[in-house]
Amino acid sequence: MPCTIEPLKHPDLEALALLWRRSREGAQPWLELRMGYTPAEDLSFLRNVVAQECDMWVAREGPTLLGFLALAGEKIEQLYVDPLAQGTGVGTALLDRARQLSPTRLTLFTHLGNSGARAFYERRDFHAVAFGTSPPPESEPDVTYVREP
Repeated sequence: MPCTIEPLKHPDLEALALLWRRSREGAQPWLELRMGYTPAEDLSFLRNVVAQECDMWVAREGPTLLGFLALAGEKIEQLYVDPLAQGTGVGTALLDRARQLSPTRLTLFTHLGNSGARAFYERRDFHAVAFGTSPPPESEPDVTYVREP
């Protein structure tokens, strides 16, 4: 799917929060059900935490948001693709942007049970380097990945 990658614009935050929720619900419904975050909480977290601490990029096709990347230096804090756009190259395009911005090393963590994300990163030369538990309130088994050229 042809898409453009561009910096996040503030007016896109509400649509981005909805995309983020759809993607999380598709990838790890057990966690979303247990955590019970509201759409307002999602938006607040994106606006007041992620957008403040990270450089954010969106993938879009025309006016439609397809996914996003939140990068803090060499750490991928968030990389999510709308479930309807998964498998179309959007995630790879976002990851390519992360590689351009941090060409020597990228790190990230994902939940151990998120098999789709784990397979995505492993196919793109990320290697599991540590297994642990995400901080509360999630407290889910997770895995840390690193990619170095």
